[in-house]
Amino acid sequence: MKKHLKTGLMYAALLVLLTGCGFSGSGGKLTANGISIDKKGVITQLIAEDFSQSYYNADELKGQIESMIKETAGSADPSPIRMKSFQLSEDKKLSVQIEYDSSAFYKEFNQKELLCGTVAEAAKAGYTIPDLTKPEGGTITAAELSGMQDQKIVVLEEALQVAPPSQILGVSEGITVTADNVAVKEGEETGYILY
Repeated sequence: MKKHLKTGLMYAALLVLLTGCGFSGSGGKLTANGISIDKKGVITQLIAEDFSQSYYNADELKGQIESMIKETAGSADPSPIRMKSFQLSEDKKLSVQIEYDSSAFYKEFNQKELLCGTVAEAAKAGYTIPDLTKPEGGTITAAELSGMQDQKIVVLEEALQVAPPSQILGVSEGITVTADNVAVKEGEETGYILY
């Protein structure tokens, strides 16, 4: 309990510093704060923020992130959570990339819901997947989803851009498909991206 409270407070401090601004990163796939998922299920979190306030301290923030990673990952070697980059540009734009071996590590580190798995795994975890809207129009119904148990799905609660490793097949309400494999989720309600 104490570990989760401390982690939660550190995460809250990180969010105060790192929320809201967009950026161009990750090979042009994402244009704002978000996550990309590779074919093995590795999550790369992309965070960008205006860091121009005089009271911001990049070294202190980097140290806080490293400390949070160590606290969450423990002594595992290699670590299942890694800071891939921490860059502060001349125009005071901060860009941070954190890599997670799985959505479970992302969830533990960020204290936000995220599941990257199959439709069957989402159902087993207790999620009731609603009808999904296809990017080209039309609907994937719950009945159709029951025949797609091995299809990959992302379940999340954060407002983020999401780039799965293949074409998006359907999304729940509150999510907009902006490219073949990029979607933007608004709001904090649970959302679903089928790919």
